[in-house]
Amino acid sequence: MANDWLKQGYHPQNPDKNIVPGPSRPQIAAPAQPAPVAPDQPRRPAPAVQRAPRRAAQPARRRSTVLLIGCIVASLCLLYVLAYMFHLTGSAMRTDSAAEGVAGMLVTAMAVPYAIACGVGTLFAWLGWAMQKRPFALVAAVLFAVSMILMIPWFMFSVVQCALCFVAFARMKKQ
Repeated sequence: MANDWLKQGYHPQNPDKNIVPGPSRPQIAAPAQPAPVAPDQPRRPAPAVQRAPRRAAQPARRRSTVLLIGCIVASLCLLYVLAYMFHLTGSAMRTDSAAEGVAGMLVTAMAVPYAIACGVGTLFAWLGWAMQKRPFALVAAVLFAVSMILMIPWFMFSVVQCALCFVAFARMKKQ
């Protein structure tokens, strides 16, 4: 039986050469060829893809000068606090008196939460200035307010940054 199919033109490896009538397959039309161009006519370039019209260029937003000043003041304050803490820690280690060592370590332990709040606030202030985002300025202002509560004797170091960040938040445009 298989030989009969082969004699009639059935090719199992190449179904396109089959002569035996079978289920018809849809024929795929060949792509249309472009019309030939006469040699004396110049060839036209293919039509360009239609692009959406360009939007008008957005004017560059100005960065907040008030927030920049707050960032600089916060960075200087943070550097001062860290230098003061490292000085106290170092002097507490070198002292001969146990009372001085304990006092230095206590002041350092009290200043660490303040330094952390100021450091994170400074980071958010710089991010708010660089990315021109209002929420970062607000978070920085709140962190500076929290740092004032954490170390009340050093509130004067954070009150300027806190006020500048709140002013910058109020002056920045909403997104």
